[in-house]
Amino acid sequence: MLSSVPAYQNIAYSKCVGGAAVALPDPARLFDSCGQPHTAAAQVTGTPRHDGWVMWEDSNAVKWAEDCHAFGRLSVQPIDAGEPSGKISATSLGSMSALQITGTPQVLRRTRRAVRQDPLEIVKLYIPLTPAALRVDADDLVALRPGQMVFYDLGRPYDAVHEQEYSAIALTFPRDTLALPGRVLEQWFYRPFPCDQGAGAVVADFTRSAIREGGFLGISAGRLGDAGLHLIAGMLGAQVAQDEKAADALRIKIFHYVRDHLSEPGLTHDRVAAAHRMAPRTLHRLFEDQPFTVTEYIRMRRLETVRSELTNPLFRHLSIARIAARWGFLSQPHFTRAFQARYGVTPSSVRRSGLDQKNVS
Repeated sequence: MLSSVPAYQNIAYSKCVGGAAVALPDPARLFDSCGQPHTAAAQVTGTPRHDGWVMWEDSNAVKWAEDCHAFGRLSVQPIDAGEPSGKISATSLGSMSALQITGTPQVLRRTRRAVRQDPLEIVKLYIPLTPAALRVDADDLVALRPGQMVFYDLGRPYDAVHEQEYSAIALTFPRDTLALPGRVLEQWFYRPFPCDQGAGAVVADFTRSAIREGGFLGISAGRLGDAGLHLIAGMLGAQVAQDEKAADALRIKIFHYVRDHLSEPGLTHDRVAAAHRMAPRTLHRLFEDQPFTVTEYIRMRRLETVRSELTNPLFRHLSIARIAARWGFLSQPHFTRAFQARYGVTPSSVRRSGLDQKNVS
C-alpha cells in the first residue's frame, strides 16, 4: 500500500528555514511523547521547493533502504529484479499532514520489533491511485483499488505491498486529534471505504485540494487541517455500528459541545453533564472505556488551540497570558505547568520558535 509511512509523516512537518530542512536531534522519532508532530525533519535526501513543500526522493536502493529505516524503522523488500525507490511531496496542515506518494514495486515492512522500538500513535488515511495491498496480522491481506480509501494504525506492524509502480495520496494525524470515540475509529481500521461517492468523495477531494494548494495556504493551513479532521469525524460518525450507535452518537455530540464552548472558563465535566441532562456519574461511565475523560479532552483541546495561536502571526500582539485566558486558562502558573506537561517545552519557547520560522520561511 503506501510507501515509507513514518518517513512521510515526519517529512510532512519539515520546515524550510533559509532554504534548507532543519535536522531533528533524533530522526527516528517522528512525534514527541504527547503524540504531537515535531516541527522539523532530518535532512536525508529532501529538497526544499520555492512553495514551501519538501520533496524526498532517492533512486539509490541502498540509500532508500537506509532512509526508510531511519524513519520508523521500515525495511524495504524488492518485489522484482529492479531496485526499489520512491518519491514524496508533503505539507503540514497543523496537526494533520497531506502527502503525495509514488514508488517502484516494493514492500515496506514495519515489524513488531520496530513497533516496540519506535511506537507511534498516528492514524493514516490512504487513498491509492493504483492497485495496492496492506497486510496486517500475518496473512490478513487487505486489497485496495482506486476509488477506495483505508484507515490504519501506524502503531501496529504491517506490510505495505506494491506489486507495480504505484501512486497515492494520504492524510496522517495523531489519534487523539479526531473528535470520535476510539472504538468508532478502530472499527474502520483496515476496511476499504468508498471514496468515489458520498462522504468519502468529499474527504478525497479535500485531500487532493490540500496537496494541490499546500504551498499557498500560509497561516490558514492549521485551520484547514482542523476542517479536514471534522470531515473525517463526520464521515465515520455517520457509519457507527447500529448496536453502538446511541452511546457513540452521544459521545460525538458531547465532543462537539466541548468544541463549541471551549473558550468559556466555566466549561467543566459537571457543566457538560448538565447540558446533556445527565448526572456527572453517568457522564463519567459514558467515557470510562475511552482514551480520555471529558475533563482531559477539554484540557487537551484548549492546549492545542493555544499552541496554534502562539505560532500564528495574527496573534503576535497578544501576550501569552492573554491567549491562554482566551481559552479558559485564567491561572498563568497552572497553564504553564499543563502546557509543559503535554508538550515538554515552555509556551514562550513555542511562540519564539514558531514565529521565527514563519518569518523566514
